[in-house]
Amino acid sequence: MAKLEPYLNMKERIFVDPNDKKAQVNIKKRLDKAYEAISKANMKDMAKYLQNHIKTDDAYGLRYTGDIAWNIIIK
Repeated sequence: MAKLEPYLNMKERIFVDPNDKKAQVNIKKRLDKAYEAISKANMKDMAKYLQNHIKTDDAYGLRYTGDIAWNIIIK
């Protein structure tokens, strides 16, 4: 356990899992479909904004880099 501790405290992962890349590709495909649907719903500016402000990170995740704060309410 002591030998693993330095790796667990790192911000970035060092263990590569082939499924991570597959998940990232699938997320990218779904985002592209969402942008397309948003554009078709006459919200082209919104789709472009999201495309410009949702970025991938180095750990196969996504980060929102825009300056608009989002509140999502599910009823």
